[in-house]
Amino acid sequence: MIDDDDLTFEQFQALKGVDKNKGKADSVSDQRVSHNSGNLKKLMEKTKLKHLLNSKSTLTYEQLFAENSAKGLEDSARLIKEGKQRQANALMKSCDVDLDSQTFSNFNAEHQWQHEIIQIVSGYATDAIAGKGNLNLVLSGEYGSGKTHLGCAVLNLIKQQTSATVLAKQFSVLVSQMWSARNNPIEAERARNSAQEADVLMLDEIGAAERTLIDGYVEELGALIRIRNNNKKLTILTTNFGVIDFSKNVGKFATEALKGGGCTFAEIMRNKNHRMRPPFDVYEVGIEEKKEVPQNKSKFEFQPLFTPKKSR
Repeated sequence: MIDDDDLTFEQFQALKGVDKNKGKADSVSDQRVSHNSGNLKKLMEKTKLKHLLNSKSTLTYEQLFAENSAKGLEDSARLIKEGKQRQANALMKSCDVDLDSQTFSNFNAEHQWQHEIIQIVSGYATDAIAGKGNLNLVLSGEYGSGKTHLGCAVLNLIKQQTSATVLAKQFSVLVSQMWSARNNPIEAERARNSAQEADVLMLDEIGAAERTLIDGYVEELGALIRIRNNNKKLTILTTNFGVIDFSKNVGKFATEALKGGGCTFAEIMRNKNHRMRPPFDVYEVGIEEKKEVPQNKSKFEFQPLFTPKKSR
């Protein structure tokens, strides 16, 4: 260890930046430099300048910048990563859907059509990881059709392969938290921020508690999706509303918001005879191309807001 008296006058002057005419470091003012050389050495030992304590050469600005810029970038990256991890941990704690145990690998696929829908939904996840494709995914089906499992599988795959933060919430729980501003404004703001900021958000069981969403819920859902679209964040919805009932009950505002970011709508129909055809339909609304089905070719009772990706 070097004693206080071992710090040369040239090193002390260099640290103070008094030799300005020769391009020496002058970023530290006389008011901020301690006259205790021991304090100066402690400061140097905390940085990458420790080796300069034994050097007889003066400390130039170029040396100071070179020694500290790399460490500054390294520290910034570390702080960003740690902040992202804290956010991810906080979001995972607030999930009220059993997320970790539901993956593509343990999805019970007994029929060919189930393998096909896994390919479609996993394709959405793969595109998302690659930074392309639609931002939004709607999984529609009756209770027990596997829509929640598939939605969780998407979140897990993205979480495993990227640094994205994910959040899975029951829709009824989230909107009740967001509507609690009068009784608990802090909880309401926290719930709203979490839903807006998560890189991937899954809202589970839209319409499970009620067949028709009240106007306030519809407005919250539409506004949330639009904000997430603008920030290029992924949103996954699971619902028991079919493609016809969806736009009726969720409303045009939320439906158009989904289309605005591009949307894949997969409807699982368990009561269809899968021996004749796969008991699901897939509707695709791309960001760049949004073609409506001609009225005379529609297979529905009225013109749906989602158009078929392909006929089966």
